[in-house]
Amino acid sequence: MDVLSDSSNRIRQNSDTPVRALNLAPLDKGVLRGTFDLELQGGLIVRGCLLFQKDGNEWVGLPGRPRLDRDGRAYIDPKTGKKSYEDIFEFASKEAKWKFLGEALETVKALAANES
Repeated sequence: MDVLSDSSNRIRQNSDTPVRALNLAPLDKGVLRGTFDLELQGGLIVRGCLLFQKDGNEWVGLPGRPRLDRDGRAYIDPKTGKKSYEDIFEFASKEAKWKFLGEALETVKALAANES
C-alpha cells in the first residue's frame, strides 16, 4: 500500500455514507498499522485517527489527548510505563460508538483496498 497524503485519495462513496476515510498513511509500529483522517457528513474532518491490527483483529482509534497528572505533566501508566490518553470524542451510547467505529473501519479498509 502506498502512502498518500493528499485529499486525492478519498474513497468516493454515495451520499448516504456517514463517514469517509482519507489521507491513509500506512505504518508498521507494533499493532499500529496506519493513520488516517475521517470526513463526516456535514464536512467535519477528524484528523489523526489510528488503524490497529493484532491477532487477526482490526480496530480504529480516534484521536485523544494525554491525561495529565496533578502537576500538569503527562501521566505515565505505572502498569505499562506509557503515556495515558483520554477520549476527546464522546458518543451518546455504546451502540452509537460501535456503529461509528465499525463504519470507520470499513471505509478505511475500502480506501486501503482501492490504493493497492
